[in-house]
Amino acid sequence: MDIIIRTSRLQRKAIQNALLFYIHLQNTNFALAFKRLAKNGFIDSEAALNDGYKENALKMQEYVLQKTDKSEEGQKTFKKKKKTVEKWLNTICDTVFPSYEESEENKDEILLYVPDVTEEELYILKDVLEFYMRIALGQWDEFTNSISPFLLSRLDDVKPYYTYRDQIFNIYNRNGHYDMASSFGIGSKKLQEGVRRCYEMEHEILNQLEIAPYCGIYSMKWANDSERMPGVCLEAKYLFQYDGDKEKAIRQLDDMSLQKKHYSSSINKNCLSPYRIFSDQPDILYLPIRNQNGVLYEPLEKGMYVYQKRNGYYVISKYKIKNVMDQYPAENKDIYK
Repeated sequence: MDIIIRTSRLQRKAIQNALLFYIHLQNTNFALAFKRLAKNGFIDSEAALNDGYKENALKMQEYVLQKTDKSEEGQKTFKKKKKTVEKWLNTICDTVFPSYEESEENKDEILLYVPDVTEEELYILKDVLEFYMRIALGQWDEFTNSISPFLLSRLDDVKPYYTYRDQIFNIYNRNGHYDMASSFGIGSKKLQEGVRRCYEMEHEILNQLEIAPYCGIYSMKWANDSERMPGVCLEAKYLFQYDGDKEKAIRQLDDMSLQKKHYSSSINKNCLSPYRIFSDQPDILYLPIRNQNGVLYEPLEKGMYVYQKRNGYYVISKYKIKNVMDQYPAENKDIYK
């Protein structure tokens, strides 16, 4: 699928830092990875690392390498993931698609057009951003989880990872984080805004890929800045052109609702409705869309084309959408007139 990623320069820098941190670990240069995390993750970056962090980073590196999956299949999976992460770094750094004129307040934003992206590759980008954010928070048991750069056992003892954490960094110990399970919150004043920008992008990717109830959670602003949330636009699937027959459209929408196929009947059906009819306008169907303003309901007019995104929300347009470049302004008509 083809996608568009909208970021500010600061958001793109944060994503680059997360990707480089991940790549340093995959290249078994833990000392460089943790130096990057200290510089870009914490307000007090100069004091974040212990004096002997390089030696302890090497010890942790040796420990992790002993735990990695050394089977042929495991190494094949590792190399594939590593190649994907490097591809994303090149994409985020180099692929600029200046398609739409930005408003004055958003002149710092750029659009990245990325063709032929697989769902797996998007999930890997999400994993990189989540891993970077969680390690910055101090949740070092994530080294044993699926978002880790390495294939480690989920049953592995997590205590050594926290021991290494406190041998490499003193930022946690100096703030009263002495027990194994302690960590910062995403709103901590000890963190740089780049960590929160990664969290925003990770949520945006996940919320575009995952099917969510219409009353569910969508991406939230966490970074303390005036920038818009980063945006991701995935190709939507064509459903039908509305011919004005409301009952026919209702049957089509009921049959095609991703929410009803995905969630059990025990969930509030009003929450999952693929459309709404308001009492003061009984002849008009309203479809749920999701944009920078949150979740809205937009009226469906005769002749409009209806598309459905992977998360279950709709894109409706007066014109046929040929590709993601057409879809992006259709989704963001409140931004791009």
